Amino acid sequence: MGGASVALNSPFMVNFNNPASFHAIEPKSFVFEASLYSKFSNLKTETLSQSSSYTSLGHLLLAFPVTGFWKSSLGLLPYSDVGYKITDQKIDADFGKTQHSFEGAGGIHQFYWGNSIGIGKRFSAGFNLVYLFGTLEKNRSLSFPDSAMIISTRVLNTTKISDLKIKTGIQYHQPLKDDYKLTIGLTYSPEFNINVRDQVLAYSYFVGSSGIDNVRDTLINTPDVKGNMVLPSDFGAGIMLSKSDRWMLLADYTWQNWKNYSLFDINDSLKNSMGVSVGMQLRPESTTLSPYWKKMSYRFGIRYNQTYLELYDNQLSEFGISFGVALPLSRTRSTINLGMELGQRGTTSNNLIQDTFFRFSLGFSVLERWFDQRQYY
Repeated sequence: MGGASVALNSPFMVNFNNPASFHAIEPKSFVFEASLYSKFSNLKTETLSQSSSYTSLGHLLLAFPVTGFWKSSLGLLPYSDVGYKITDQKIDADFGKTQHSFEGAGGIHQFYWGNSIGIGKRFSAGFNLVYLFGTLEKNRSLSFPDSAMIISTRVLNTTKISDLKIKTGIQYHQPLKDDYKLTIGLTYSPEFNINVRDQVLAYSYFVGSSGIDNVRDTLINTPDVKGNMVLPSDFGAGIMLSKSDRWMLLADYTWQNWKNYSLFDINDSLKNSMGVSVGMQLRPESTTLSPYWKKMSYRFGIRYNQTYLELYDNQLSEFGISFGVALPLSRTRSTINLGMELGQRGTTSNNLIQDTFFRFSLGFSVLERWFDQRQYY
């Protein structure tokens, strides 16, 4: 649904993005969700193009009631990922061909414990205690392919992240006539100093005939440097209009203060990011005798984001259109969820890279009752 979720409130799904939404989980019930997603990209500049693809875990989420007013949730999902390999070759008058190579891999994952409580009949509030962990690897080198006598240089940088952060949320629920409901949501995550450990190894080498580095000398070796990564604050606001379990309309606005980001007290040239998204879900009918296609939930969405990247005085933007469907399983309230998004990020101006991508997700949502004692007569 275009990612719109700040005001999303439903007993049929786990909304990690606003912990206040866990309050919608029904008593004596639990919801478990899991998904995988694949991304297919076509990267191009004004003169070059290349395709890429990968598949990754989407999420593992569980939500359940603790008491009548206290609901809880656990989950594991990606926070960010890194993956690139860039080679830049030039001809130098003195050294011949020179080659700069840059590679990156790894990512940050998040495991969270969320809680939500009801405040009166109209409000719910909650928080996610999020544990961030992962490893980011960067590799850069300068080599001279035309000469076996010139020494090359390589720098290996490994950053390990391990720390906690908090995200808070609140929702206001206003019942309207004829089973309509209006929900307003807010989310906020304060700025956090995240503990990181850095390892740097730099060495000079000759390239062997097999392509393996023959190390000549170690230039830098710092095995364990402790520091901080300043993770910026973020804010979200959303609104949802719904009618029972038949349909919902959502709209979101999000903002994040990336200008305050730093790693080992070094700031980057990042800009504050913002995004707007609009989405909807429609289920034509929900009766037992309804045709199967009328019991399916159809989802649509559109989003626009200004990313935190500004290159050559151009802040890169991202646009996406998404579609999805929830396929109900017979005699249960569980579903199989299919989703797809077509989008584009960046520009080819000033020889920058434009990414035209297609995302596909496959998941399932299990909604069952527990702690329900059956009686037989």
